[in-house]
This record gives sequence, C-alpha cells and structure tokens, in this order.
Amino acid sequence: MALDLFKVLDGFNEALFPGLSCACCGDELKDNTYGLCEICKEGLNLHNKNCCKKCGEPLDYVREKCPACADENYEFKRAISCCEYNEFSGKLIKDLKYNNKKYIAKIIAKFLSEKYYEEKIEADCITFVPSSKHTLKKRGYNQGKLICEELSLLTGLEIKETLKRIKETQRQATLTGEERRKNIIGAFAPIEGEDIKGKKLLLIDDVFSTGTTLSESVKALKSLRPKTIVCLTFAKVHFLKELANK
Repeated sequence: MALDLFKVLDGFNEALFPGLSCACCGDELKDNTYGLCEICKEGLNLHNKNCCKKCGEPLDYVREKCPACADENYEFKRAISCCEYNEFSGKLIKDLKYNNKKYIAKIIAKFLSEKYYEEKIEADCITFVPSSKHTLKKRGYNQGKLICEELSLLTGLEIKETLKRIKETQRQATLTGEERRKNIIGAFAPIEGEDIKGKKLLLIDDVFSTGTTLSESVKALKSLRPKTIVCLTFAKVHFLKELANK
C-alpha cells in the first residue's frame, strides 16, 4: 500500500514539476532552457546547416541530394530535422508517445521552433500526421498535435487539422524499411473542410525514419492545393551512418 502511495506521489511530482530534472536522464537541472541537462542535450547530436536539401541527412557539406535519398521518389520537396534519432532523442519520443509524459511536447517544440527560425522556413500554418483510431483510443492523445500546440505558442502559426487516417496500420517502429513503405501506403486522406489552398504549410512529425510517412502525408495534402509544404521533424534516423555500419 505504501509503495503504491509513493508511486502516486512520484506521478504528481513528475506532472507538476517536470522542469526540476532532466527529462531524459532525471539529473537535477541547473538551466531549464531546454528541459535537458548539458550531457543529454549534447547527446541529441543537433544538426548543423550541412544537410541534404531533400531529406535533411547530415553531410560533410551541403548538397541537393545525399546518396541515401538520391533514388527515393519522395512526395515532399524538403524535409528538415533537429537532431539524430538515437538513445537520447529516442527516449524523449518514446516517453511522450508511450509513457504519458505530455510535457515533453514542450521540449520538442522548443527545438523545432529554433530550427524553424534558423532555417528561415516560410509558413502560414502548421499541421501534423494523424494517429489511427486504435492509437488515439489507447493513448488518449496524438503526440504530433501536442507538439503542434506548443509550437504554435512559440511561433504564432495557426494549427490546421488537414489529414485523417483511413487505414489501420501496424506500428512503424516494429517493421523493416520495406515493410514500413507497404504498411503506410494509402493510409491518409485530406480533410476537405480545412482550407489551406495557396498557403505555405509546415508538416510536423516526431521522427523521420524512412520518410514514407511524411511522403504519404504530403501526397494526400497536395489535393488541398497548398502553395508549399515543408516537413519538419524532431529526430532523423541517419541513413548514411546505418549504411556505413553494415
């Protein structure tokens, strides 16, 4: 009984005072600018400007397309990410998605807003990748929408709910690259009532893995005739690093 009470109190403390400790490792914070200690912030491996202009893969120098995405037929023209998908960024994303730590959306939005201004992205509004009905029922929220709400506060951009999921899919994280592509094809459809015609749209997601989810989302969005679509994610799987380790 006492143990259960301690768990409840810990839960209240985490919900009320998440900024007192690092959201990643739990160490006490001296500076709460990012909600992370210096070690964990450094561990994110933040991207600099030398990235592929198509998929956002970090490179030794800027180029239009990197070797990893040169043969990919993405629907989007440009995707940008804040950092590498690794143990640090992965923990933040998993805690937000699966452990009900909604305050992490603020941390992710902080990095996204800085990248938005750093890259001088032009946008009129922001949107997000929709969750499946099963996921929403189980989780109770869409982490992409939470991130967009926080990002909207930091940038002043209006949120538009532009997409709906019309196909139940397996969790992308459990699948191989090729399985992910097949799994997500035809999963999204535009919400016709949301007017984004002629607008510059910023599409937000937590992770760029194969790029398939973003590509399928953009494909569905094109029928709403936005002027431009730029994809912005918190973390990106580094294709070239994975290829080098094979």
